[in-house]
Amino acid sequence: MLRKLLRGILYLLFLLVATILLLEVSYRWNIVDFYGANLRRLNTEELGTKSDLPCVLVIGDSFSADMSSYVGFLRDSLREHRIINAAVPGTGVRQHQRFFKQRIREFQPEMLIYQLYVGNDLLDYRHPTSSPHLSWQRRWYWWLADRLLVLGYINAQLPAVRHALFPAQRVDQHTKGDPNFSVARYSERTKMLMAAEPHLLQHSILLQGKRKADMEAMTKELKAMLDDLPEPIPVLIVVMPHCVQVGTPFIERFQQLGAQLEDVNILMQRQFPFFTFLAEELDGDNVQVLNALDWLSVDYPDILYYANDPHLSPAGQKVVANSLLDSLRLQLD
Repeated sequence: MLRKLLRGILYLLFLLVATILLLEVSYRWNIVDFYGANLRRLNTEELGTKSDLPCVLVIGDSFSADMSSYVGFLRDSLREHRIINAAVPGTGVRQHQRFFKQRIREFQPEMLIYQLYVGNDLLDYRHPTSSPHLSWQRRWYWWLADRLLVLGYINAQLPAVRHALFPAQRVDQHTKGDPNFSVARYSERTKMLMAAEPHLLQHSILLQGKRKADMEAMTKELKAMLDDLPEPIPVLIVVMPHCVQVGTPFIERFQQLGAQLEDVNILMQRQFPFFTFLAEELDGDNVQVLNALDWLSVDYPDILYYANDPHLSPAGQKVVANSLLDSLRLQLD
């Protein structure tokens, strides 16, 4: 009886491993369009009645994929263009590589907007798996996800399972919109990241420690991706800053959340290493790297980001859209 049970367990493990490996191959080489449903959800009208208009393609993460993101404001202002939002929450360059060529072939854009985020894009290249502040499940998951890209996709698509395994990461939309900052009510995922790697923000913004090598790896992959464009269309790379870069209220809040921010004056400088490195490496005849920190450094930063979540509020998204429109119109005219 015990032997049969062991055989059954081994057989199930074999099926699980084989399934994950098959999914990994399909994901890495985009044999299946894993993000097709997300594309359709964000582009109901653009995939239908506007199909005959010239296309501006947007690729990014949750800053762009939010239903109230700057993309909606662009659509309201650029009625003569079809703005295709191919952004996917929780993704970065490593994931975008999987579907980039397909989206370019599918929509043949006359312009590409590519959005990056200072706060966690470099995590894709090295998760802090040795942190003693993480559960063993989280450490193992991150270790595997650094090697099997499809695990991140599965985790994002199975919220019920994810919340069962990692209940602290559940996002309460009411809490997200609460105008009063509270450590207890802040995004649990953010608090987990600050505990796992307290210097994550400082090292990412300033390219310190091993995060500089992560930045070099990400930039190399982004450059290779852009080199695959069939023709030199205009490309606007928008660098979204972390909220600690726009004002002292956020610095103080993140210090309460566990972030180690040792030189706040340097962190708030407009020309910060994450941005300048990208600009030096990628700026060219058809590629322009835009620093959204220039648009978001205002006298009233509190309204631009959520109080208990590091994402832009609708007011912040509108500021980005209005500023981005100037660059867009210069390129499209």
